[in-house]
Amino acid sequence: MSLKIDQSFMSECTHDLNDQTIIKTIILMAQLLKLQVIAEGVETNDQVTFLLRHGCVEVFLPLSISTSDQFHIITRVLILNGVEGSE
Repeated sequence: MSLKIDQSFMSECTHDLNDQTIIKTIILMAQLLKLQVIAEGVETNDQVTFLLRHGCVEVFLPLSISTSDQFHIITRVLILNGVEGSE
């Protein structure tokens, strides 16, 4: 089972204190219930950083962002979770 963070909270999560509080509360509730947290509509590295800092490690990327941006966000999530590519 999982809890999803709706994309409507993600768009301003790096600037809006109310959205930040809602997101942190969803993550904390999921952790207490031992549920996975999935964030939808993540579009920026700042959003990824915010989510990872608060314990959300799974994101859904919108198809509207460029492949390059998707690559950078996925790479950032992997690096911040300790997953490195082979060299």
